[in-house]
Amino acid sequence: MESAYKNLGYFFIILFVFVIWVFSKSYIKILPVFKDVSFVYHFHGTMLLSWMLLLIIQPFLIRYKKYKWHKFLGKVSYILVPLIVVSIFLVSKEKYIRLSSSISKEENIGMIALNIPGMVYFAVLYLLAMINRKNSASHMRYMIATALLVFGPAAGRALEFYGSLSFDRSVFYSVLIIEILTLGLIIYDLIKKAPFRPYLLTMLFLFAFHITWLYKSAPWWQQIGGFFADHFFLSFLFIH
Repeated sequence: MESAYKNLGYFFIILFVFVIWVFSKSYIKILPVFKDVSFVYHFHGTMLLSWMLLLIIQPFLIRYKKYKWHKFLGKVSYILVPLIVVSIFLVSKEKYIRLSSSISKEENIGMIALNIPGMVYFAVLYLLAMINRKNSASHMRYMIATALLVFGPAAGRALEFYGSLSFDRSVFYSVLIIEILTLGLIIYDLIKKAPFRPYLLTMLFLFAFHITWLYKSAPWWQQIGGFFADHFFLSFLFIH
């Protein structure tokens, strides 16, 4: 492992604690009965926390040369990541159906811009990490990129809960924070002449996500999001 990333596991621990701290506020309010919280949300949270635990463990296994266990958990991710993608889809579907009676269809389609692009980007970054699993430098960076995407919703919630920002502004600034972090990683790798392309692709995804969120009411997204909602949320047979 590159010397600059030898403490990567500790970074993931800090990220994990931050996510738990932010989302615990939502859970504390509804303990112990979890009123109005369906199984889908518990499933989604469990899958993402499992992913973060995996991200924590893997760097330590590399650091202490437990390569067999590292490969084994890598194979576990072949099951975990599809479940994460399914969980994002199910949460988005349930939220879309629930909000359909209280907000306009245009607003509801706009909300899809929050989860569906991120679901696709997460899946693509993971696939690239697996494709590059024999190239440790690129593999590690793509995995870090998936952690940055997980950090986004937590940062947004923190800005909303503790910064008293509106939901729209909290999403905007949370993505901006991740873009700044990613830009810093790109600059660092450029200086060190390390492989920066995984971070560059991540930045392009983040920029695309940012544009989609800013123009979620634009005709082009309303057509894309509307098509997705009509064909996958309303007609696709899936539990909700």
